[in-house]
Amino acid sequence: MGKLTEAIHATSTIDPEHIKSIILGIPRIKETFNHGMFDIVTAGDEQTAQVTIGDHRSDQWVLYKLRDRSTDGPGWQESHLSRWPNRHPDDVFTYGKAVEESKYFADPHHPLDERFTDEEARFIENPFEAIPFDNPTMENVKSWYDMMNQILRDPDAPYPGYHCAKSLGGLSKPVLERTIKHVKDFGYDYVTAVPTWFHVAQQYTGSLGFDYVHLQDKERVTEISDRLPQTTTRQKVVASWVVVSQFVHEVVEQQGGKAEEIVDPRIVLRRPDNGILAFPLTPERNLWVARKA
Repeated sequence: MGKLTEAIHATSTIDPEHIKSIILGIPRIKETFNHGMFDIVTAGDEQTAQVTIGDHRSDQWVLYKLRDRSTDGPGWQESHLSRWPNRHPDDVFTYGKAVEESKYFADPHHPLDERFTDEEARFIENPFEAIPFDNPTMENVKSWYDMMNQILRDPDAPYPGYHCAKSLGGLSKPVLERTIKHVKDFGYDYVTAVPTWFHVAQQYTGSLGFDYVHLQDKERVTEISDRLPQTTTRQKVVASWVVVSQFVHEVVEQQGGKAEEIVDPRIVLRRPDNGILAFPLTPERNLWVARKA
């Protein structure tokens, strides 16, 4: 493997070396990164332990992180490796001692910049960040829609949030199985996660055996899922992009417009009260799923 770069390991009960052993115990990761051009970096602080694998093209082809959730909620404390706010009342986890899992497994053989422009690659990595919340002109809104449509013209378009054109598939389940064994040793009862994207939520609550912590979130995502075809891979990719676009529809309507007049009406999802049916994740509130360890 590549050289090991040690970071400062602080006081979390989760050992970064254990996180490294979880990742390096997966044969496909070993096969993919088994030569000296990749660096393996471990890091830890008072809440979090993580491992990343990178090279000269990307410092994070692989990221895997576990975070202690004992201070989530109104008493939340920011730490070096965990800056996303977890201070909402719904962030309090009451069923036992829990960790949050964060991960992505990008395939270094399929970088985004080989198929997409730099602007397109940035958009794919975080289309939510590109939504013009602060400058919601119709020109900016249409530019967002145009970029999404440009990405989806590629018959093999990646999912939103991807850091690569293709991920290292089939890793989430074996990594989770190894994680569960370790977190029990650390004294945790649950593995939890915040699925940023619709397709990730579908995976967590499908093949990975998680359930939504809050019933209203389960009902909302189920309602969205029931409205979108998801039989083929292409349909699943399109569905995830359609779900992101609902936030843009909300921006349009907050400015007094009607989404169906600007974008294909088939991708506008509406609630029974005629409001936009949006994914239940906002910068102010997380969307939690959980599985007993």
